[in-house]
Amino acid sequence: MPAKRKVSSDKIKLLEEKIKEIEKKTHIWDQFESAINKLTEQVDKMVTVSINLQAKMTELMIKTTDLTENVVEMVDILKEASEIEESGGNVEVDMNPVVDELKKIEKQNEEMVKEISQLTTQIKKLYTRQLISKAVKSSMGEEGGYVI
Repeated sequence: MPAKRKVSSDKIKLLEEKIKEIEKKTHIWDQFESAINKLTEQVDKMVTVSINLQAKMTELMIKTTDLTENVVEMVDILKEASEIEESGGNVEVDMNPVVDELKKIEKQNEEMVKEISQLTTQIKKLYTRQLISKAVKSSMGEEGGYVI
């Protein structure tokens, strides 16, 4: 009978070792799954930031086009006024359209500055997030964590 008990205790030890191995592998898979979930969240955030950045850049291009059109119109008005002045005509030139155009351009410049500021802020946030992400990943690698 003692031989049967020894065989049984050997089998029990073997089973206990296999259970420990399975628990260890499960823990590793849990860490891996957690890291994948974090990575997915970061990718989702990066996609959102990228879309927002593209929208801001598009707005900026549209405003730049508007500004260019207004500048061209203003230059045309100034050319016309200078031609009248050079011809020596005593024609009275109404400067109100020029002043109005300059006011429009000033307003557009203010809007562009605001858009550029927002765009710069978005880029800085994106860059900062990437730096933090790299720092976290490298510190996890040094501490024995799993880096993907």
